[in-house]
Amino acid sequence: MVIGSKELIRDINTSLVLETIIKDAPISRVDISKKTGLTKGTISTIVQNLMDLDLVLETGLLGNGIGRKSAMLQLNKICGYCITIDIEKHRIRLMGTDMCGNCLGLNTAQINANSNIQTETISLINNFISSVPKSTYHITGIAIAIQDVVKNSIPVFTSYNSDVLTNLAQNLSAKYNAPVSFHNNSHLAVLGENVYSMRGKSLAFITSSYNIGMGIISDNRLFCGSNAQACQLGQMLIDCKGKNTVSLQQCASIEALMYKLSAIKGKAINFDDFVQLFKTNDNDAKQIADDFIFYLSLAIKNVIMLYDPEIVVINSPFTICFDEIFLRLKLSLETNKSILYRSMLKDEAALYGGAVVNITKFLKVDNFIPALCYFKHMQIV
Repeated sequence: MVIGSKELIRDINTSLVLETIIKDAPISRVDISKKTGLTKGTISTIVQNLMDLDLVLETGLLGNGIGRKSAMLQLNKICGYCITIDIEKHRIRLMGTDMCGNCLGLNTAQINANSNIQTETISLINNFISSVPKSTYHITGIAIAIQDVVKNSIPVFTSYNSDVLTNLAQNLSAKYNAPVSFHNNSHLAVLGENVYSMRGKSLAFITSSYNIGMGIISDNRLFCGSNAQACQLGQMLIDCKGKNTVSLQQCASIEALMYKLSAIKGKAINFDDFVQLFKTNDNDAKQIADDFIFYLSLAIKNVIMLYDPEIVVINSPFTICFDEIFLRLKLSLETNKSILYRSMLKDEAALYGGAVVNITKFLKVDNFIPALCYFKHMQIV
């Protein structure tokens, strides 16, 4: 039998009450007691503490016409703000949200090899802060998404200079008095998709753009593996149609496919060029689309066999721009075609996932399932 201290029990009960308020808002104290099994006295004490901390608000009275009306409670979603920064090869994107994940600002800075990542990031953060009203807790967390392996919020294998990233985290934390954490882009993306779009007990999110990555939700938890190296889909080895064994990244990323198309055409081709060629039924562009479908179908079939997810979500410029390519990819899965969906959050999935991480850490809750009432003006569908 495990015996906890009074402080531990109080913290567990507080998290349980706050999770219930977030999930079932607007909700009365009486209904919280019914759902949690805690006494009305305990609920009243916890709720008062949460209100004193400005985390919970009374939103009005509600009754069924018999007896006293009950005060309804919900999370104070503007008690602070969350920031997610997505550092990619050619750009830095920032999204600021309230404490439920509503997007309050989305900005981008283009970068190159000579850019100062810290200077660009601070400029984006300052622009966001200047655009929102002051709040009780100001910035509650900063999540940084990178396309590399991250363990315990620390980059392990990275294409960036590790000292640059370490200094960035330390300087941002000191400047904005907020916790800063690093995360794999795809791991954040699956969290965002799972909370704000495709809720499921098990979900695979595959991103196939200039980088190929994957995030897995298994049994309602993010699966990272023992050393945070799980789900590195782009590194999956395949036989490149009878040629040398290569990684999926080397033959199915946009960079690889556009390089192949450029070689065929004898001139530089980017994805925008491909779109125009495909629309005119160019045979070479159609072959590139066939290659994308072939390799991604192979990868998704392996994911299904290994992880057996309820839902597979794909985010790729190929499937976003062309219904035909998505439908052919879906049909290629045969008996599993019904579980494949296009991402609703698209490139913003990781940004929303960063909000989930920031919110759960700040509120100290394990399960963040926000009620629909928080999203009356939400900018995602």
